[in-house]
Amino acid sequence: MKKPFQKGFTPLESASSIKKFFNGRFCNFKKDSLTGFTLIEAIVSTLIFSIILTIIGGAFSLFLNSQRRAMNIQQAIENSNFIFESMAKEIRMSTILDVGNDNCPGTYSTTLNIEHPINGLVTYQWDNGNLYRTVKNQTTNATTTTMLNSDSVQLTGFKFCKMGVEVGDQIQQRVTIISSVSTKNSSDQQAVVDVQTTISTRNLETNP
Repeated sequence: MKKPFQKGFTPLESASSIKKFFNGRFCNFKKDSLTGFTLIEAIVSTLIFSIILTIIGGAFSLFLNSQRRAMNIQQAIENSNFIFESMAKEIRMSTILDVGNDNCPGTYSTTLNIEHPINGLVTYQWDNGNLYRTVKNQTTNATTTTMLNSDSVQLTGFKFCKMGVEVGDQIQQRVTIISSVSTKNSSDQQAVVDVQTTISTRNLETNP
C-alpha cells in the first residue's frame, strides 16, 4: 500500500533543494563585499586625515594666541586708563612745583612734584618699569608710597614734560605725559600700548 503524497520536497529533490534554499538566503554574497581597503588606500586616507588634523590644530592654536593677545591689550589699556585718570584728577587741582622743560620732548623728566590743596606734597616717579606715587604729610613729614600700575604690566617709558611753570610767564601750567605700557608676556603675545596726553591745572596766572 502506497503512502499518501505529502507536500514538500521529494526524496530525490530534497538534498539539492535544501542546499539551494539555504544558499539563496544566507550565502548569496557578492565577491566585492568581502574585500577591504588596499594598503595604498589606507595610506592615502591616513595622510589626508593627518593633514586635516594639522590644519584644525594650527587654526585652534592661532585662535588661542589671538585671544590671549587681545586680553593682554585690554589689560595694558586698563592700566593706562587707571594711571592717567587718577593723575589727571590730582594734577588739575594742584600746582606744579618743578622747573619746566623748554625743549620737550627732547628734554623731559621722570618725576613730577605737585602740591595738592588737600593731599599736600605729591611726587610721581617712574623707576625700574613702575610708576610710584609718594605723598608727604605736611604735619608729620611721613611719606606713603604706592605703585600705580599692576604687577602684570611694566612701563617701558614714562616721561613728564612740564610747561608754564615759571612765575610770571602768563602761561597756564600743564604737563604732557608720554608713556609706553607693555604686558609681561612672551614676545608673540606681548601687548604694547603707547599713550600721550596733556593735563592742565586750574590755577590761572593773572597779570599783577
